[in-house]
Amino acid sequence: MNDIWPLMLKDIMRVMKYVPHAVICGGSVFMARQMIIKRSRRKGLLNEALILLLISCIVLILFYTLYNRKVLNQPEFDMNWYGTWFDGPQGKAYLIENLLFFIPLGFLGGCLLPKKKLWRCILFGFLFSLAIEALQYFWRLRLAEMSDLIMNTAGTVVGCLLAWFIP
Repeated sequence: MNDIWPLMLKDIMRVMKYVPHAVICGGSVFMARQMIIKRSRRKGLLNEALILLLISCIVLILFYTLYNRKVLNQPEFDMNWYGTWFDGPQGKAYLIENLLFFIPLGFLGGCLLPKKKLWRCILFGFLFSLAIEALQYFWRLRLAEMSDLIMNTAGTVVGCLLAWFIP
C-alpha cells in the first residue's frame, strides 16, 4: 500500500498541471454564456445549437493554441504589430490563419447577440486572445506576439460584421 501513494501522487500532480487550462477554458465558457444569457436575439433550439457551436469553437481555439506546443527556454514577446509578415510565406500564413481562426468566434457570438451589443463579442474576442497570449508567454509555450492579438481581434470583428447581415 505504501508504494501506491507515490504513484497516485505523481498521477495527481500530472493532472494538476492542466488546472490552469481548465480554469481558462471554464472561465471562457462562463464569460461566453453570460454574454449570451437573456440577451440573445434568437430563441429555442437554434439558440442552443449556436451556443454549443460557440463553446466548441472556444475549446478548439484553446486546444490549438495551448496544447502540443514546444516549451521555449526563455519566454518571448514580439511587440511588432506586423508580426511575422516579413518572414516569408510561412510568416504570412501564420498571420492569415490567426485572422481566419477567430472569424467563427465573432460570427457565432454575433449571431447570438442583439446587433447593438456586438461590441461585447469583439471585447470577448480581444480578452480571450489576450489571455491566450499571456498564457503562451508565462508558460513559454511559444512566442507571444502583438500581431496575434491584433489579427485575432480583427478576425472576431470580421465574424461580427458577417453576423450583422444575418436577420
